[in-house]
Amino acid sequence: MEQGRIAFVAFVGENWNLFELDMASRKPVQLTATGIDELTPALSPDGSQVAYANSHGELWLADLPPGKTERLPLPAGQYAAPVWSPDGKSLLYVAYDLSEKEESAEIRRYWLGTGKIEPVVLQRGVQDSPVLSPLGNNLVYSSTMTITVPGMGTSLLRQLWIVSLVDGTARTLLPTGGEDTEPAWSPDGERIVFSSNRSGQSDLWSIRADGSSLRRLTDSPGAEMHPAWSPDGEKVLYVAVKQGYMDLELVDVGTGRVEQLRPFGEKRVDIRDPHWR
Repeated sequence: MEQGRIAFVAFVGENWNLFELDMASRKPVQLTATGIDELTPALSPDGSQVAYANSHGELWLADLPPGKTERLPLPAGQYAAPVWSPDGKSLLYVAYDLSEKEESAEIRRYWLGTGKIEPVVLQRGVQDSPVLSPLGNNLVYSSTMTITVPGMGTSLLRQLWIVSLVDGTARTLLPTGGEDTEPAWSPDGERIVFSSNRSGQSDLWSIRADGSSLRRLTDSPGAEMHPAWSPDGEKVLYVAVKQGYMDLELVDVGTGRVEQLRPFGEKRVDIRDPHWR
């Protein structure tokens, strides 16, 4: 039986609410009921808190077991996609720039002890879905740019980048063959799984962190997105969009075997943004 805990959001009532699932009991616990959407939860390394964004562009922390919630005291702005550093002392997140004529976003870091804010990645376009390697020395993220050729239209370029936080070197993870997004780093730091339409539909792919050994993990008529590794690195949890619903599924990385994960039993509830620790 799988171990660990999963944070996710589910469309319960009239909006997306935050839940936690202990994989041993398979019983979901609702953490928020605010009347607005909660998004992109991330469990802290010690399991004591979950960071998340909401549809107002705020970042919040919730205690585990369920208790106090608090908003991070960031300047006015639009923020998303928080992710913990391995030591639990800081959060990386996406900050959107609404003053520019073209949409842009950068990745910043918030230090929980001091409240200090610092830029991590400044790059033209929208930088999204940041994930730190298990040692915290490398960052993988999705970068989106629009390229316009006068008289020939506009193209969307979405690539995965890896940046060293030790020496600042940056590189694309693999050549563009589609829209690559939503990376997740394996617990051993060896592989990255991500969602891509490079096969003509939205599937999950796995690649070594050095850019080699690209491998397709899922192949179904629906869309697979929002991947999250199991703590032992043997399975990947993801959102499968089928017949108009967003369900959770697990794929065994070694065998390719797929199984469903239904936190609410037979009741059909849309689920997204899982994070497993």
